[in-house]
Amino acid sequence: MIFGLLTLIMAQAITMQSDNANYQGNCLNLEGNIVLDHPMGKIEADIASVISTDPFNHSREVKEIELKNNVSFKLKDGAHFVCETAHLLPQQQSASFFGNYPLVTYRDSHRDKKGRLMKFELQSPQIEVIFNSTTSAKQVSQSVEKLYTEQKAYLNYNQVFRATADHATYQRPETITLLSDNNPATIRYLDKDEIFAQEIAILTQQQILTFLQPNGKIASYEGLQQPLIFSCQKLVWHELTGQLRMMKQVELDHGTFGHFYNDEQLTLARHSKKNELSTLLATGFTTVCYPRNENDQTQLTCRRQLLLDHQKLTAFLTSPDNEQVVLTDFLGEIRSDEAIIHYTLQNGQYLPSLIQLMGNVQLINTQSLDVTTSKPVQRYALADRVDYFLNSDEITLNAKPGKRVMLYDKLNERYLSAKTIYISQDSKTHREVVRGEGNVRMLFQDEELAQFKNQFHF
Repeated sequence: MIFGLLTLIMAQAITMQSDNANYQGNCLNLEGNIVLDHPMGKIEADIASVISTDPFNHSREVKEIELKNNVSFKLKDGAHFVCETAHLLPQQQSASFFGNYPLVTYRDSHRDKKGRLMKFELQSPQIEVIFNSTTSAKQVSQSVEKLYTEQKAYLNYNQVFRATADHATYQRPETITLLSDNNPATIRYLDKDEIFAQEIAILTQQQILTFLQPNGKIASYEGLQQPLIFSCQKLVWHELTGQLRMMKQVELDHGTFGHFYNDEQLTLARHSKKNELSTLLATGFTTVCYPRNENDQTQLTCRRQLLLDHQKLTAFLTSPDNEQVVLTDFLGEIRSDEAIIHYTLQNGQYLPSLIQLMGNVQLINTQSLDVTTSKPVQRYALADRVDYFLNSDEITLNAKPGKRVMLYDKLNERYLSAKTIYISQDSKTHREVVRGEGNVRMLFQDEELAQFKNQFHF
């Protein structure tokens, strides 16, 4: 066993032990069971070369350290590198670590803002490191300031997130960044969620993940009947609260709850006491679609907010004062100030069963064809509330107390004014049936006709 001592700057010392040693000029070669106690930490390897700046100066400084085979470099602050070979430059406060089989492994830990100990492991064929130094009581300590990978990186974050990327950087202790060149960075959460992105940033202490140009699936919420399939320009994931905030050009397939499109922001919130999806909140221009059959779908559009409450099984849609919520399908178009979608459990799936449209409701049907004449129906109506039953395609138009529902059938030149009007389809003839109830009149009064012409511009 050979023991050695080299004096370093700041009167620091590096102690060495190995099975064999020899030196040539300013190069000290060590072999077998090497242990180096360095101001940065403990270094172990099978082969090492320590190069100093001046072989004739007793206060010489270590210039380079080359390490080979079974390299372990454990810093005093807990960071740990394991690799095949390493090249340390103490004066430049930098190092390079290399390994293929196995890969270079960097292990570290920190505490998040709730005090939880978070451990992670980063692997790559090559990791470059920059250190920083602090001095206290004439003691110099060094720690990792920043590291980056030159090649593909693999991250295991606290046994919760697993990620791969073309490159990775770590600005210690705040941010891990996963970057894409040719292949998207990929992250998996609890082996259920899978998200692809051009860039992923993990704020380690806040437990916030930010994705650029992401797409993927989310399946970790309990009780989901189908994974959520999404894409957007940016995603911010608050892991502590379970909130996911999608921004710009959002597209989300929520299975039977609907297919959502949003141009501003869509937020998924987790239940406060259990890992279940609580609400979906979309702000800005939002569209939700429900397929009805192979060729038709029901679509609702709002311009202010859509709030889907998974506990209440309702979605509430609103638009600004100068805009309206718009429903469109094969029965025509319905406009209103606000709308509520009601979901019910049908054959094991939550499906929309009733859509209620409230406030200044307008019904315009110029698309569907009359089964007898094959001409456009051209039907217009005004109401205070419309109930649209999706299972039967029946529509009920209601008026507030003291007011009336008005309907004009332009194709048949028919007028109908009543407290309630029902529109349904005859099961045998497949013709639409329009029925009034409550003080029915087949003629508009002058003020009703003027209101109609002003509203529909004819």
